[in-house]
Amino acid sequence: TVGTPGFDANADAAWDAAQAYGSAGVVIAILDSGVDIDHPDLRLVAGYDYGSGDTNPDDNSGNAGHGTACAGVAAAIANNNLGVSGIAGGSSIMPCKVANSAGSMYFSYIQDALYGAADNGADIISMSLGAPGVSSDGATDSAILYAYNAGCVILAATGNENNSTISYPAINANVIAVGAASPCGGRKRSAASSLYTNPDVYTDPNDYTCDGERWW
Repeated sequence: TVGTPGFDANADAAWDAAQAYGSAGVVIAILDSGVDIDHPDLRLVAGYDYGSGDTNPDDNSGNAGHGTACAGVAAAIANNNLGVSGIAGGSSIMPCKVANSAGSMYFSYIQDALYGAADNGADIISMSLGAPGVSSDGATDSAILYAYNAGCVILAATGNENNSTISYPAINANVIAVGAASPCGGRKRSAASSLYTNPDVYTDPNDYTCDGERWW
C-alpha cells in the first residue's frame, strides 16, 4: 500500500449527506471521445456527435474509451450491483462527442458542444481534454462564456505535461481547472529522467511521487 491515510475524497461522507448520490435531474455533459450508449451502468440523456454532426454520440472512434471512462468516474450508477459507483452516481450523463471518426478533437467541435450542452439542459460540463501551450482561443472563449452565463459549472483538465502553465481551456477564468494529486497529497509529478516520461512531458527535478508512476 502507498499513500497518506485519510488523504482521499471522503466520498462516503458525501454520499451519507442529504443529497446522497445526487439526482437524475442533474445532467453532466461529458465532452470527450463519446460515451458507450449501451453501457448498462450509465444513466444517459440524449447527446450528440459534434465531430460527425449526427445524433449518435457512441464512443466508437479511433481512440475510443476515454469518454466512457470519464462518464463512469462522474456518474456510474450507484448501488445497482453492477460495475462501479461514480462520484455522483445518481446523476445523468449527456454524451457530447467532440472527436471525429479517427479520434481527433478540434476547437470547432468543442465550441459547438459547449453551446449545445448549455442549450439542452446540462448543469455541469466536464472536459477531460486540453491544448498545452495555448492561453486562449477567441471562439472557444465565447462558447465558454455562453455556457457559464447559462448557469453551467465548467471543468477541464490541467494537462499531463508537467508544464509550468496549465492547458487550455482549463486556464480560462470561467473554468474550474482539475489536476491530479499523488496518494500522499502532493502535486502529481513526472520523473526526473526523460527515460521515464511520455513524449512532450516535462521532467521534474523532484522526481516521481510515492505511487512510483514514472511514465506520467
